[in-house]
Amino acid sequence: MKLYSWIMVGLVALPGVSQSKVISQVGNRAITDEDLQQLVANLPLGQREQLLGNPASRSQLTTTLEDQEVLVQTAAKDKPEESKEYREAY
Repeated sequence: MKLYSWIMVGLVALPGVSQSKVISQVGNRAITDEDLQQLVANLPLGQREQLLGNPASRSQLTTTLEDQEVLVQTAAKDKPEESKEYREAY
């Protein structure tokens, strides 16, 4: 167990491995600055810069990611795909 702990500590401290800034937390999931970057990655450069450079826009994007994560965690907990209604519909 000690060896495993040291390996994990070593992985966290590796040089060159980016550690994105945590900007929010939903349950056990950290939402990071990298998540925001990925959310706007397919937009034209000008739009990305405008959205990420504006605090109000960043806040809205963060809220979008938080809402999505709440849905994911709720679905994982409630398992709607196992319900009778779901099986009948699909």
